[in-house]
Amino acid sequence: MDALQDTSEKYNMRINTKKCKIMRMSTVEGRTMKITVNGQNLERVKQFCYLGSLVTEDCRSFHDVRWRIALGKEAFNKKSDFMRGSLSLHLKKRMVKAFVWSVALYGSETWTLRKEDIQRLEAFEIWIWRHMIKVPWTEHKTIEEILQMVETERVIMDTVRSQQKRWLGHILRHDSLLRITLERQIQGKKAFRRPRTMLLYWLLRRSRFFVFICLNCC
Repeated sequence: MDALQDTSEKYNMRINTKKCKIMRMSTVEGRTMKITVNGQNLERVKQFCYLGSLVTEDCRSFHDVRWRIALGKEAFNKKSDFMRGSLSLHLKKRMVKAFVWSVALYGSETWTLRKEDIQRLEAFEIWIWRHMIKVPWTEHKTIEEILQMVETERVIMDTVRSQQKRWLGHILRHDSLLRITLERQIQGKKAFRRPRTMLLYWLLRRSRFFVFICLNCC
């Protein structure tokens, strides 16, 4: 930050300390951090929105998934008049994928999902179909019956994995810091406790396609 401040002053620029925030991303909680610019301490935050994705200091995707689901429901409510009208079922499903899923699954390429996150996404998918065909909870329709009425299957997780495959395939074909991070080729000792599941391994357990990619990269 001192080097950035010195370079900025050469071009008659100043760092706005009121707008600058700092965040320490680590799996270990409780560690302090202090960065000073022009004698003022920068505010430390636990989360912030970066390029449309919610980044948190615990390096988990849990908060971003819940936030994206809320945005997806809001996007559906804004277009509910069109999706609940007299349009054909095929056109309604295309509108859902265009206006709702594009919002809800934005940034899903970098998600490392737990079982709870997958359940939330699948519940969100059924919530969309229920509201699209106007089936209230009081009718006690099962999930299978809802999917039959919509003439579809559970596809939201397949969409997430497909997006992650394309993104990871692009990253693994190039030598970059991001590839080193994904393959965990970083110096240092591992923290005590069970290691978290990597995005690469999470997909590897569910796709034969990625076995071929990883063998070629080794």
